[in-house]
Amino acid sequence: MRALLLALLLTAPMPAAAQAMFSPDAVLACLQRGGGESCAGTSLELCRNASPGGQSNAGGSACLDAEYRWWEAQMDFVYRQLLTLRQQEAADHRARGMGDYGSPAALGAMQQGWIGWRAAACDYEVSLWQGGSGGGAAAADCMLRMTARQAMVLDGYLREARQ
Repeated sequence: MRALLLALLLTAPMPAAAQAMFSPDAVLACLQRGGGESCAGTSLELCRNASPGGQSNAGGSACLDAEYRWWEAQMDFVYRQLLTLRQQEAADHRARGMGDYGSPAALGAMQQGWIGWRAAACDYEVSLWQGGSGGGAAAADCMLRMTARQAMVLDGYLREARQ
């Protein structure tokens, strides 16, 4: 996997609530091998086996949620790095009299739109369960995978911006 993403993931904070049952080690190993999006969810089985009640539906959902929260922290970390870089570029453009540099505002609008899209897409996933007990796990899995994907998309933008 991309060295920058791995470096960012290794240095980004991990949510405290997830530390009790979730370890990102399997995800990080997968990313290091170049697994990309397929790495999302790779720590699930380890988490389920390490957690009291981890083999139950509730335990599995808790593990999915823990990994989702970890990916959310990674995505937020990369987003803040990219936004800071774009804000610095915008300030440089203004200082040179080059006019408005709309990238920071466009980045914020894109991320806000994506957050709404993710919520709607995961609501749809849950609706497929028609109120059944798998809806919670489906929601957690959807949030995890979509958030991991967005973290990687933002990382791609960040790498391009740093070139």
